Amino acid sequence: VLLNLINEAIPLLREKQIKLAFAESCTGGLLSHKWTQLPGVSDIFWGSVVSYSNESKMAFLNIPQDVFKNHGAVSEICGSMMCKGLVQQIAKQIQLNIQNEKNNLYFFNRSLFLFLD
Repeated sequence: VLLNLINEAIPLLREKQIKLAFAESCTGGLLSHKWTQLPGVSDIFWGSVVSYSNESKMAFLNIPQDVFKNHGAVSEICGSMMCKGLVQQIAKQIQLNIQNEKNNLYFFNRSLFLFLD
């Protein structure tokens, strides 16, 4: 499913001249690895932030500590804030956040969220 989604996204990203960036947590960089296995995607893939620990989420994605206390690291609000933090860090048009254990794909503002189990 994931590779099908990636393959479908490539022509659209090129057509719209959009670069993709990922904020990954529980996957530990798996999506970035899968993406970079495809030939010729460097024109549409900026890179990723793999922030597995809460400390790295705070340091690299500007997630406030109270988010972990009040909502948990595996929460919709944390996932949303990871994308927002990525936007602040690299200012790209679309961010793909892999953080949770649900099988949902949805858009929030201009961010694309993919939740995998």
